[in-house]
Amino acid sequence: MRRRLNQRQSLTFGSAPRPGRLDTPYDLDMSADALPGGPDAGPGGPDVVPGGPDVVPGGPDVVPGGPDAAPDPVDEIVQAWRTELPRVAELPLELAKRVGRLHGLIDAVTTAELDRLGRTKAEYEVLARLRAAGAPYRRKPNELASSLLLSSGGTTNVLHRLTAAGLVLREADRVDRRSVWVRLTPAGVRAAEEVVLATNAAQSALLDRLPSDAATALADQLREVLGALETGGVPALRRPGQ
Repeated sequence: MRRRLNQRQSLTFGSAPRPGRLDTPYDLDMSADALPGGPDAGPGGPDVVPGGPDVVPGGPDVVPGGPDAAPDPVDEIVQAWRTELPRVAELPLELAKRVGRLHGLIDAVTTAELDRLGRTKAEYEVLARLRAAGAPYRRKPNELASSLLLSSGGTTNVLHRLTAAGLVLREADRVDRRSVWVRLTPAGVRAAEEVVLATNAAQSALLDRLPSDAATALADQLREVLGALETGGVPALRRPGQ
């Protein structure tokens, strides 16, 4: 079975240990009275491990959720690679697949709402960024392009569509005549709020399946992970044979 992600303290989300499950090596009680064979040892003598003979603390057969937890699609992918190409079946693969599945779930409910409202993702992002700026709901085109990771041409195309729909307008910068502002019209403010509230409700309905403490812990952990990974740019890769 796959290696347990929550054996690493930095990736543990604080859930309480389940009966018959040893969460991390740091949870073990190593006092003399708690060791097998000590005063607390059950029937069967010192060789009996609490939880039964098939439970090995930290062993490869321990699956998050307990020994009866069914493997999910990521477990199956990792297990297939463990058979075919073992060096691929490591923690990076598992993390990449799980983050990808999480993104896919959130993206699916978001896209469904955008389709219902007749908005593209790029239009949604521009409307949302302008509304989040606060009154008078405006930004410079280059600010929108850089924050949305769009090319200047792509941003221009989106702004043309929104302008034609009467949702944004361009106005001259009175300080710098070479520059312009992109501002939401009153109809654009209403459209931005509609699409932001709709997508937020869809995402909340999905994520409400998580216990609130687990969701909060996940958000904190993802902040830490992104802070670490986004520092230093793209790492240099070691190619086979190097």
